[in-house]
Amino acid sequence: MKNKSNNDFREFLELIGNNLKKERIEQGLNQEKFAEMSDIDYKYYQRIEAGNVNITMKTLYKLSESLKIDPVELFAKK
Repeated sequence: MKNKSNNDFREFLELIGNNLKKERIEQGLNQEKFAEMSDIDYKYYQRIEAGNVNITMKTLYKLSESLKIDPVELFAKK
């Protein structure tokens, strides 16, 4: 059962990363510029967008603020 939980969590992180990417691109921002706007290291942001890092709620909030969206939107399956 542990593998299923890990896979589900990985998919959840990828969902957040994909939603960040979609919103970022819609706003005409590249990863580097967006990371700078969000006061987050560029390489760290790349890992977030790829779903390779478990981010804190504080970081999630900072990213949503930079995009001017409700943080809840990052959890939505689109």
